Amino acid sequence: MKQVLDILKYTAINPKYFNEFLNFKSYIANNMTDELAKRIKDTISDKSAVHSEVKKITAKLLNNRNIINLNTTNEKNNTIQLIIDNIKIIPDNDGVNLCVNPIILDNQNYNVCIKSNRIGVTELSNISGSFTVKVASQTLAYCEEKYSVGFSNNDFSKGFAISAGDGETGIKSDVILKVIYFDDTNYIIDNADKYTDISALIKNIKG
Repeated sequence: MKQVLDILKYTAINPKYFNEFLNFKSYIANNMTDELAKRIKDTISDKSAVHSEVKKITAKLLNNRNIINLNTTNEKNNTIQLIIDNIKIIPDNDGVNLCVNPIILDNQNYNVCIKSNRIGVTELSNISGSFTVKVASQTLAYCEEKYSVGFSNNDFSKGFAISAGDGETGIKSDVILKVIYFDDTNYIIDNADKYTDISALIKNIKG
């Protein structure tokens, strides 16, 4: 198993969807079968088994949801607006605090996935009420790296995320703050800049 975990550790993955909500490598490790472990070891040269498994997990999570990308449009979405309206942005000398009231999750207990500082992933389960997290802390190594904070119901029927990442232009220095929302029907990707001032959230982030 150690060899398999090492292969997972050093395989670069970048799921197109749900990356903000799940630690894919941890999920694969915790659902490992003998057959999958063998395939991962047999394809160590090109890591194809790992990438294939990531695609399978992504497809399962999408589950025929409609993908709606509003990033490059002027259209606003009422649900995205509600998410933004329930997030307070509080800068301090070290970074930025996000104070989130996840009312969009229907007051259910929820899970949080925080990705930051290049390799850091923190997963929290069965959270209730409001949630505050420090992002882009200037006193940490790799503080200029992209980050994301994802919230989801325990059954993964609904969730939303804030993600500082690459823009749609392909220009390396172009950094945007995405807002992602999914429910049983749709998976929506939008640009938070249409709804509020995001300068404090991407100020020191490098593309």
